[in-house]
Amino acid sequence: MKANHEKLAALKGSFDESQVAAIAEAQGDLTGQMIVARQRVKSQIFGILTDDQKAKAAQLHQAMEQRIEDRMKSWGQKQDQGTGEDGGE
Repeated sequence: MKANHEKLAALKGSFDESQVAAIAEAQGDLTGQMIVARQRVKSQIFGILTDDQKAKAAQLHQAMEQRIEDRMKSWGQKQDQGTGEDGGE
């Protein structure tokens, strides 16, 4: 992924659609491989947890989702008020 970023940077503002498309395709392939690997590991880990650990994991996941939702609401309210994260415009 770093190599693809470096390839894009090497274009130095020029635009060669075929080069950019090739880099984007490679990046997409790598992203797909990472998603598969991450899900495989999560499945393996979840498979060895006890029922109590699975329940705790579900509880932690729900709490994390709630924090994200709260942050998004807070961010949306700031945007509605015309301020950014730093309170400025």
